[in-house]
Amino acid sequence: MGQEAVAPLKVLLITGGCCHDYDAQKQLIKNGLEQRAHMLVTVVQQGGTATDSRIPLYENADWATGYDVVIHDECFSDVKDNAWTRRILKPHREGLPAVVVHCAMHCYRDGTDDWFEFCGVTSRTHGAHYPHEVLNRDAEHPIMQGFGAGWANPAGELYWIEKVWPSTHPLASSKNQEKGNEEVCVWTNDYHGTRVFGTTLGHHNETVSHPAFLELLTRGTLWACNRLDDGRYLKNVDPRNDSEAAEPPPVAGDRKKAIVPDDVQVPEEFAATLFAAPPAVQYPVFVAADDNGVLYVSVDKNGSLDRKPNRGAIFRLRDIDGDGYADETKLYVSNVDSPRGLVWDRDRLYVLHPPHLSAFIDHDGDGISDEQQLLVENLAFTFKDRPADHSSNGVTLGIDGWLYLAIGDFGFMDAVGRDGRHLQFRGGGVVRVRPDGTELEVYSRGTRNILEVALDPQLNGFARDNTNDGGGWDIRLHHFSGLENHGYPTRFKNFADEIVQPLADYGGGSGCGACYIA
Repeated sequence: MGQEAVAPLKVLLITGGCCHDYDAQKQLIKNGLEQRAHMLVTVVQQGGTATDSRIPLYENADWATGYDVVIHDECFSDVKDNAWTRRILKPHREGLPAVVVHCAMHCYRDGTDDWFEFCGVTSRTHGAHYPHEVLNRDAEHPIMQGFGAGWANPAGELYWIEKVWPSTHPLASSKNQEKGNEEVCVWTNDYHGTRVFGTTLGHHNETVSHPAFLELLTRGTLWACNRLDDGRYLKNVDPRNDSEAAEPPPVAGDRKKAIVPDDVQVPEEFAATLFAAPPAVQYPVFVAADDNGVLYVSVDKNGSLDRKPNRGAIFRLRDIDGDGYADETKLYVSNVDSPRGLVWDRDRLYVLHPPHLSAFIDHDGDGISDEQQLLVENLAFTFKDRPADHSSNGVTLGIDGWLYLAIGDFGFMDAVGRDGRHLQFRGGGVVRVRPDGTELEVYSRGTRNILEVALDPQLNGFARDNTNDGGGWDIRLHHFSGLENHGYPTRFKNFADEIVQPLADYGGGSGCGACYIA
């Protein structure tokens, strides 16, 4: 049996004004909505390409009569008459649902906040044009279900948000690649009891024509009308183009995603599956998990050699439906340069982000850090001196309650803990500090460029060194017990009897992370 017949929702799409290809986009939106849901979209395009047009539609006091929802997709920033703004808002204040798209957020700047309050965000400008990720901040919300943890917007004009109104609930966001902060780009708003769905996405035709955008707009429009939970309105169509999903194939008999490369090998008792992939997370460096299985990932788009600011972040990934694949992505820390090691403990994430060690705390439980406690300063050099390669890297929490830090061979000149203790460290090795940033001290010396220390319950530490330079110092498997010297760079050739020899030597290469599993 087919779907029960239902009268289509009457949708008014208002478009026109400056700076956008509304001739094409009005048809893309109309067709996209009508293909995906039982909607009848009426398009009104007026105002030419000016920024100050008072379109004829709004001259009629009953301009919205007969419609179930209005989509505002116009661009008239220089209409500055508050009486005109209130005329437009009147039916919405009286309960008519609305959808606001892209340049609608920049309309009707009349010197008041009336229009911004209706939209749910305040925005007056945007940044450069570039593709960007759209991160699903609330995968449990009906609008965002099925969206995935992230979507790659093929062409973007990210709006800079000055204020998220208290009545607004963010659904998705993206990182501002110019300033480094998070920008909310999809949301819902409770406008005096009226439902409003909003998105700043939609500048380019590449975005507006994309199946993911059209599915998002469809679900948002149905939500605004309080019809998303009514199964009669969504049509039985595949909203996303499989060729653009770019997801790896499922493991036979399992919904988890397989890791494709043949050179990824694990022991027989383990299985390697893909938890998250671009655009939900890119350029991962370290991972840490809390006791609920939420994953934190440090991301550094500088790689090992670049030294540009505002390119680091910490992502929070959550599997909501238990299929082993991330559904939700939040910017736990939207902007932190060179994030390296991570470890979660109780209510905070310890992060080694050279040149500093910090604790980031989420007090209100929304999945986004709202406090940074700087524990140790100057544990490495800044971008002024060198990139973050060969720097202070991993952080491990020992069973003794100390934080153990893996230090690269650049060392540091004058690290300072919260208790005022100073420490200088030449070369690589391990230092440790209390979780409150006190009692900073050297634990082990004489390694080159270790990335992370694995600790067992008896505080035996292990790490593989990292080198491709030759000279007799290769990937050595180190054993740390405290206060020993491993020989780099001054002793390993001629004073071998004065150092702790490695457990193994694996030749040249790049040994990286370490984790102890009993």
